[in-house]
Amino acid sequence: MRSNKRLPRKLISMILALVMILSVSVLSFGPVAAADSTDTKTIYLSINGQWTQKLCAVYTWGEDYNAGQWLAMSSIDGATDLWSVDIPASYSNITFCSRTAPIFDWANVRNQTGELTIPNGCDRFTLTGETAGVWDNYDTGTDTEVGTRVLYFAPNTEWMDIQASEGHNFVAHAYNTTTDAAGVYIDMTLVQGSYGVHPAIWAAEVSEAYTNIEFFRGEGTYTDGSWKLWESTNDYTIPADSNLFTQDEELCQIGEWSYIDAPQQTEPEVTEPEATEPEATEPEVTDPEVTDPVETKKIYFTPNDAWLTAVSGSGAFCAYSWSTSADTGSWVWLTAVGSVYSADIPADSTNIFFAISYSTEPDAVWNQTDNLTIPADSNHFTQDSSDFTTGTWHATEVSGNTYYVVFVDSNGKLISAQTVKEGEAATAPDAPQKSGYTFTGWDTEFSAVMSDLTVTAIYEKNAVITPSAPTIGTLKVEVAGGTGFTISMNGGAARPQGTSYNNSKAPIGADVTVTANTIEELEFMGWYDPINGQVLSADYSYSFTTSGNDFVKAMYKVDVEGVSSVVFLNDKASGGLGQVLDMQYYAAGDDIVVPADPAQVGYDFAGWNMTVEEIQAEIAAGNNVTVIANWTRQIVKVQVTVTGGSGTGQYNANAAVTVVANTAPEGQRFAYWTIDGVVKSYSETLKFYPTSDCQVEAVFVAEDAEIEYQILVNVDTIDTTSIADKNVTYFSWYVPEAELGITFVDAGILAVNKDNYNEATFYVGTTDSNVYDRGPSGA
Repeated sequence: MRSNKRLPRKLISMILALVMILSVSVLSFGPVAAADSTDTKTIYLSINGQWTQKLCAVYTWGEDYNAGQWLAMSSIDGATDLWSVDIPASYSNITFCSRTAPIFDWANVRNQTGELTIPNGCDRFTLTGETAGVWDNYDTGTDTEVGTRVLYFAPNTEWMDIQASEGHNFVAHAYNTTTDAAGVYIDMTLVQGSYGVHPAIWAAEVSEAYTNIEFFRGEGTYTDGSWKLWESTNDYTIPADSNLFTQDEELCQIGEWSYIDAPQQTEPEVTEPEATEPEATEPEVTDPEVTDPVETKKIYFTPNDAWLTAVSGSGAFCAYSWSTSADTGSWVWLTAVGSVYSADIPADSTNIFFAISYSTEPDAVWNQTDNLTIPADSNHFTQDSSDFTTGTWHATEVSGNTYYVVFVDSNGKLISAQTVKEGEAATAPDAPQKSGYTFTGWDTEFSAVMSDLTVTAIYEKNAVITPSAPTIGTLKVEVAGGTGFTISMNGGAARPQGTSYNNSKAPIGADVTVTANTIEELEFMGWYDPINGQVLSADYSYSFTTSGNDFVKAMYKVDVEGVSSVVFLNDKASGGLGQVLDMQYYAAGDDIVVPADPAQVGYDFAGWNMTVEEIQAEIAAGNNVTVIANWTRQIVKVQVTVTGGSGTGQYNANAAVTVVANTAPEGQRFAYWTIDGVVKSYSETLKFYPTSDCQVEAVFVAEDAEIEYQILVNVDTIDTTSIADKNVTYFSWYVPEAELGITFVDAGILAVNKDNYNEATFYVGTTDSNVYDRGPSGA
């Protein structure tokens, strides 16, 4: 849901009930229908290095956005930088996006342009940044029109490395004379090689009216449409007999002109084989050629927190290594061993850089370290904590081979990681605790380590013995600063009290209501838990259920001549009611005693909103003071482990996670998703909001197996401490309409004041003033 309407604060405790109305009426909403027209037009998209996903899609529409449709794009001739799609000719608007799975909804959109109007005469959108670009006409540089010519540009290694790490494009500036600053800027197209990898060739089609050209590294356009350009080559007169400018390897500004044929696809020539009588010969028997295995060495990489966060969604670490004497090198994926990553590279590699790929291949990189020379005595590169590109080398192998041994709990969560010499024993960490289970040992032997190991804790479920619940407890009620209150128990008559009530034999589970006296000359501050320092209610009446050791106090603010009250408050505690950390009375000039720094789940304490000097100034003016704790929100990560689908990784707690089931094995079909063993959805795509580590499984069954469908309702309540003082609940539902023979019509939330709520007599349509009906769009 995109917005919340906050309910009145006096609704201290709320029950959220999700009401689903089922009938045989027509479905109230459904997928957008495709356009009727079969008349289409082709639209092209040229992507840059910042769009590393290999799946592209568009949403296109005419006058009505909601009447549009999602369409998948196709790469041209197997390329990954140029895509096309046929859309209805009547559609005049379009949005391009990259996506992480073949599911057309915003949850799977990684990058996205703005909403674009397709210009007349243009059919190709070329990305110049992550979300910006320019419209032009489709032309790969292979079909030169009359009055134009294709010029090619081969950047050197330095410019290609910058392109790979920064996502730059190459831009040609064509003009008439060196003094003419006009002309045109043309976004160049990759026609040979791979993006970000040297060597590669880029092309631009320019008018024959232009006699001069220069080539730039570009980074898109500014908001006013002007180009954001970096380095450029020198200005050149276009030769009459050359069309390829090859940049000098040492100096980016200069290079050489030569000529190449336009890279293009040609149909292979087919010739009929000459019919000849086969010659009868004995087959020659040769021994298979035996090649020596490539000698390798192991390299280790420890990324900083920023890179670990960058790969937590769908990225992976990779490396490119090469020898100074070789023209090219090789890419390799890195394998995780705890927080350290390693790979085997050719033994003669003397140079390397580490990178992050968001594709299925390691060469589609986003971030990249500097080019590194591998020291003769070191093999472990540890990245600086404050910089993506730099770090330090050190040796992992001291003498002989060493291996990484990682100890994890039953959910795969890291407990300990250590380096162990070959043949020696690893040191087991303290046995991890798991509620309801007994630790019985480790699943892998580690007394003589001969390879990298992952050791998992083993548990056995305990026999649960439920102790008998106590029936008697203590109930204490006091008043501070006031004159009295009334108390009722289990709906009995309210009894007036003085300033205290103490019952050491109160029944546990009793429903108690306490009501403080209204005193005109005093300000009632609320019901307060003096043990934990929490405000329980700001209302005169407070209802609760006894738990066995209950102590509540009614607090009045007493005005005393010459002194002021100073309250230090954590207003994020107790669902926004607050926690009173300290309350004192001070006179002007008194020293102010500031309480110890408080703690709050999901936050780091960031000081108080008033200084001591500001507090003393308010006291000197005769004012009472409330000092509020400042907080900065922590980013809490949870581990989502997916079986039978994609999506395994670390995510921000309480944020949306979408997982997609794998293709069903032969002879089986997808049945449903479970989270920690509970069925959550019958759809192959599942969206949910994890608050802690969880196991997510796609369940597959035999094709002819019968699935016992049921209506699924998921209600995920987010801890209010993690989202300021808002009460946030995410709810979703799945109705297997065809399988159950019903139609889903509508859904909403009913919020009920607990004081007057009676589940036994409550019914939909009640006129109880304490019921707030909120439809799906307004809850």
